[in-house]
Amino acid sequence: KKKTPGWCKSLNTKGCDCILLVHDKDRNNAANLRDQLEAILRDAPQTKKVVAIPEEELEAWLLSDAEAINKALKLDGKFKAVHHPEGVASPKGYLRDAVYKVSEKKKSYVNNVHNKIIAEQIDTAKIALLCPSFTPFMELFAKKVKTRKA
Repeated sequence: KKKTPGWCKSLNTKGCDCILLVHDKDRNNAANLRDQLEAILRDAPQTKKVVAIPEEELEAWLLSDAEAINKALKLDGKFKAVHHPEGVASPKGYLRDAVYKVSEKKKSYVNNVHNKIIAEQIDTAKIALLCPSFTPFMELFAKKVKTRKA
């Protein structure tokens, strides 16, 4: 939150005209958190500013696409789909535990390493279908993000 104004100014000087501020809900009140984040963005120089708040954690979005997780972590299809990812109490912990289990304790999920790798494989249409909190992201980048065909 504290670094956001500086990042917005810096990105603006590099030609960035859109800002998507993603912040985990964790156990915060979503409406209050949205108000705080929108207030932070109010003075940002970008023309398009959007706040996206994943339920609990961003990893819920990743749980929407078991195929991407399997491919990114080379799990040979062992990771099974999560049908209501925003209902998972701790998506990051779920991913950590499930990857460890399905890999027969051979692989460890590390969010700051694996999230990027999973995101590169993910089908955004699956996230949009299963995670309503993903809608602001899709609306902002609908013309820039192409969904992968299965």
